Amino acid sequence: QLDQTKPYIIVGIDPGISTGVAAVDLNGRPVFALSRRGMDRSEVIELITRYGIPVMVATDVRPAPEFVRKLAAAIGVPIYEPPVSLSVEEKRSIVEEYTKRFPELRKVADAHVRDALAAAIKALHIHESKMRQVESYTAKLGIDIDVDAIKADVIRGATIAEAIERAIHAALNDIGMRSYLVKSVRRNKAESEATQQLNAADNAARLRTEIEKLRAENMALRKRLQELSEQLQHLEADYRLLQVEYKESLEKDREVSRLSNEVRLLRAEIEKLRSETGALNAELSELQEALFLVASGRAIPALRLRELDNESVETLASLARSYGRIVAVMDAVNPVQWSQHGSSISKLLLAVLVPKEALHRRDVIEAYNVPVLPLEGYEVKRLNGLVLLDERVIVDAYYRLREIEEAKKRARKRKLALADVKRMFEEYRAKRMRLLLEDADLALNE
Repeated sequence: QLDQTKPYIIVGIDPGISTGVAAVDLNGRPVFALSRRGMDRSEVIELITRYGIPVMVATDVRPAPEFVRKLAAAIGVPIYEPPVSLSVEEKRSIVEEYTKRFPELRKVADAHVRDALAAAIKALHIHESKMRQVESYTAKLGIDIDVDAIKADVIRGATIAEAIERAIHAALNDIGMRSYLVKSVRRNKAESEATQQLNAADNAARLRTEIEKLRAENMALRKRLQELSEQLQHLEADYRLLQVEYKESLEKDREVSRLSNEVRLLRAEIEKLRSETGALNAELSELQEALFLVASGRAIPALRLRELDNESVETLASLARSYGRIVAVMDAVNPVQWSQHGSSISKLLLAVLVPKEALHRRDVIEAYNVPVLPLEGYEVKRLNGLVLLDERVIVDAYYRLREIEEAKKRARKRKLALADVKRMFEEYRAKRMRLLLEDADLALNE
């Protein structure tokens, strides 16, 4: 319509958790640009139709997202998608160039809005050559028709000729034949004054013929308009019905989607709880078995440590205060740590068990009268930080401690025997020295 208040617009869409929507009119002026979290198709449609008449939906990626395809189908307009998805640098360049014309858009900092605006501008640029052709062609016609409506038709897929023909018919029906005829008569009058040599009778006949043609065309157009009006009423009724059905369906889809999401989350939570319950049941079963073994005297609990350090010394001291001397399992033997803490923790330990590969360092520990046994010969079960050992470990540790003490006694005896021999040797040397000195004195006297 000639007094159309809402502009024809190209709409850029960037869907996601936050959906960016931007629109420009067919002369490149911005209409609106915003983003909103969780916006669905019906809300986007309401936003678009509030500000203008959509002629195309544009996206910055190829292929177009499903949200964009369904939106375009719902409002009955074509989709523009670039030959290849626009890069971040290309979108930034498009928006920066555009904001030079409209500085107020520089305040837009949302990436979704920028992407949507870049898509709309790109779509407009693609159709700029056709827009200029429309402007040039309509300027030559010299009639008052809605140029933007022609541009909108061309963008929707019509040829320029088809779009202009529709606009002329719409203009004739909208402003009335009387206004059109007045313009025609005025134009013919100007021509008559410019060409006074023409015969007045011929001019009148030509005008009458033109008026008759226009009247006939007007009657045909009015009849066609009545038919189209009736079709439009039927279509509007169907559209309202479909809109109601669509809204109900959309609300159902939203509720179904929400419930489906809740069910999925609950199922995942149930599976997680089942898995945790299974693990806890297995751990409980192992703990029950360990409890029975310890209670029946068939197993001895031992604390498992990686190696001796400050933290493990504190742990051993705490347990010893509560339970007395304990058995410990160590994965490795650190001579430096044992030299620092061996004297203090030897009073806390009944025995230490180590893997076979660490057994060659047992002397480091046994130097503090703590028996060391191979872990592989006694291990029954492992439970987190504990190791259950065969009941034999106490008796074998006792015998191993006896062996350590006997070995130390033998070493002390050997040390004493060696000292006696050394003392006798020193006495012999002293006695021999005295005899030699006495012999020397006698020889000097003679």
